[in-house]
Amino acid sequence: MALFAVSVSAMGKVQPEKIIGIAVNGYSEEYYAEQAEAWSKEARKHPKSEEAWKNYFMATFYSDKNLDEEDKQLDFVVAEMSEAIPDTYTYYYCMYRYASTNYMYNDEDMKEFAESALSKLPEKKDFFDFDVWTVYFFVNNDFARLRPYAKEYLESGIYCDYLIDYSRNELAGMENGAIVIGTTDVNLIPKILIKYGYGEHTDKDIILFDNLLSDSLYREKVRSTLGITYSCTLPEEIESWDDIYNTQNEVFKSIVKDTNRPVYMSHIDIDRNANWFENFSRIGLAYKYYTTPMSEEDCMPLAQEALSHYDMDFFCKPASSEKWSSCNNLACYALSGFFNLVVLYADKGDGPKCRQLGNVSKSLVNGCNLYDEYERENICEEIDNYIVKSELYNF
Repeated sequence: MALFAVSVSAMGKVQPEKIIGIAVNGYSEEYYAEQAEAWSKEARKHPKSEEAWKNYFMATFYSDKNLDEEDKQLDFVVAEMSEAIPDTYTYYYCMYRYASTNYMYNDEDMKEFAESALSKLPEKKDFFDFDVWTVYFFVNNDFARLRPYAKEYLESGIYCDYLIDYSRNELAGMENGAIVIGTTDVNLIPKILIKYGYGEHTDKDIILFDNLLSDSLYREKVRSTLGITYSCTLPEEIESWDDIYNTQNEVFKSIVKDTNRPVYMSHIDIDRNANWFENFSRIGLAYKYYTTPMSEEDCMPLAQEALSHYDMDFFCKPASSEKWSSCNNLACYALSGFFNLVVLYADKGDGPKCRQLGNVSKSLVNGCNLYDEYERENICEEIDNYIVKSELYNF
């Protein structure tokens, strides 16, 4: 019995796995907590291993334990790391990430950690190396370093082609000179890579929304680049979400007023609880800001124009075959936008367009692993009903 107990214990032991971003694998916080524990043992077993410490840090960074203010595991990780591998790339990289979550560090501290890490940047880079420094160069308007780095990122084959092609379609559906606002990860990083790595859509300006509200230096860079005059500082004490939403709305209105340019936000960043949500209308894959709320029907011509610039064959590719879990989320988001247009086409009796977009929508449903078989059948049946409705409209 004792031997059997040992065997079961060994089988149940969590093995350390290389940590990759949530956008890639979509694992739960519990998974990262288990990995943090596994990598902590590896780091102590091999105290000079930068790989072990980096995986230990990133697993803890994503772990649910790190979210508890009373149990900031990350504090202990960086303290141990400073003793084990000081003055290394991994130490400075992790300190830069750590400082971004800790109010005790200011902008100068973060810049010092970043530049110290970049001075020791390894030749062989991983997902985190490319992602973090791409954004760092971008928010600092360091385009001299961003352009070759973005090209290197694309040429490495690490980034997901599906995310690139999705963003390429999203950008193609926007007017020339558009301002694109959003957060990082699967939303804006591919757009940064497209603009600065491929040299496409250079007429469009990209803004990291979170940084716009929290980073005064970045806010000044955006103010200077776009020539806007807004004064957007968060209240000294945030008493409610309304404080944040009101500030965000002032930012949007100022950008639209001062630039007189179309402003878009990728729909995966839309906060439907915000009081400014009603000013955004769905235009294909993205939302466009209007000073006066617009109905879906009023926006239909612009949505049709956006779709005419999309590579519709792309949306027929099964997202479930992609390695990155976020591809399925994007397919689901695209479906929600296309489905609304299918309904509008059916209501107007536009059979050909309803059928064409309906078939693309069904491909998105069948190629996305976020739906089970029952849900797929129901959604596809509903789409078919709208197609029939559109074709019977004039009879």
